[in-house]
Amino acid sequence: MQKAIRLKEINTILVQCNEVKSMATDPVCLMIIDEEDAKITSTHKNQKYYFCCNWCKKQFDENPKRYSRISNDVSVNLKEVR
Repeated sequence: MQKAIRLKEINTILVQCNEVKSMATDPVCLMIIDEEDAKITSTHKNQKYYFCCNWCKKQFDENPKRYSRISNDVSVNLKEVR
């Protein structure tokens, strides 16, 4: 199972890293997912969505309209955060 990042852990990660990361929000459970490490994805209306587990992907695939409006991708430049 891929590692999902909880919102509480974001500040710790931002301090420890010195690079730009593309992060995505799992539209079902709202966990923050590192796009580079994501193994579970789905595409809806030419938009790629990232998931923390197969259960979240299944929920999304069964009703993408419900969840597709929730997800916002975030690009974080960790060099500028310090």
